[in-house]
Amino acid sequence: IIIGDGAVVGAGAVVSKDIPPYAVVVGNPAKIIKYRFSEDRVDALLRIRWWDLPKEKLAEVERLLFDIDSFIKIFDV
Repeated sequence: IIIGDGAVVGAGAVVSKDIPPYAVVVGNPAKIIKYRFSEDRVDALLRIRWWDLPKEKLAEVERLLFDIDSFIKIFDV
């Protein structure tokens, strides 16, 4: 079973199959209730792989993490 990057698994959820990136799942069995971002934004975040950026770089752009569109514009090159 693979839990995709950025996925959110609700408390007590029973995961019995793969969860796509940035999906939100709850229940028994776990079911997708929504995605955290649009498909275009998810694709961009997966290309950027922000979690692999050096800590120093993330600290520089920390405020942008709350403005996902600006973050994507800067890093999705």
